[in-house]
Amino acid sequence: MNSTPNTATVYDSILRWKVPSRSTPGDTYVVDLGAYNGEGRCACRDFEVRYEKFLARGMTPQQVWDEKWLGDKAELREYQLGPEDCLSCFHLVDARRMAARQCIRAFTIAKQAQKE
Repeated sequence: MNSTPNTATVYDSILRWKVPSRSTPGDTYVVDLGAYNGEGRCACRDFEVRYEKFLARGMTPQQVWDEKWLGDKAELREYQLGPEDCLSCFHLVDARRMAARQCIRAFTIAKQAQKE
C-alpha cells in the first residue's frame, strides 16, 4: 500500500479505498468501487449531492451525459473527464486509477511468475 498522504490507499478490500480530501487537509473519504454496479460510491458531500441521485435511479453515466442532466460540462473537460466519469467525484476517479494500477501490477507479477 502507498503511504503518501495525497494518494488513495486500500481501505479494507481492493474495491474499498480511503481517499484524501482535496479541499480539507486531513479529511478522507471511503470510496466503494463496487457500489452501483461498479460505477462506485463516495462518502463525500459532492458525490451525495451532485451524482448519487442519478445512480440511485439506475441511470448510467452515458445516459446522464447524453441527456445533458449536468448542464455545462466545462469542469469535466477542464480535468479531461468524459462521459464515463461524469457521475464521479475526484475521489472516485483517484480510487479507480489506483485500483487499476494495483490490478495491473498484480497481473504483471503473476505473468512473470508463470514464465519462471
